Amino acid sequence: MTIQTPPGAVSAGYADPADQAAPLDALLADAALGTVRRVIPDAAKFAVALALKPHTTSRRLSSLAAELVRIGGHLRAGARPE
Repeated sequence: MTIQTPPGAVSAGYADPADQAAPLDALLADAALGTVRRVIPDAAKFAVALALKPHTTSRRLSSLAAELVRIGGHLRAGARPE
C-alpha cells in the first residue's frame, strides 16, 4: 500500500501508517518517563548530600518541626499565623 501525499507536502518516506506512528509512540513514552528519569538522579544526590551532613540536617528538621508546632498552636487557638 502506498500513501499518497498531497501536492506540496513533504513525505517522510514512510510507506505504512504504522511506521508513521512508531516515532510518535517513542516521543510520548519519552515525555511520560523523561520527567521521572530526570528527577530520580537529583533526588538521590539530594539524599546523599543530606546524609553527609547529619548535624545540619537534624538541626534544620528540628527547626522545621518547631515552626510547624507553632503554626499548629496558632491555628488551634483561632489566630491567624504571623
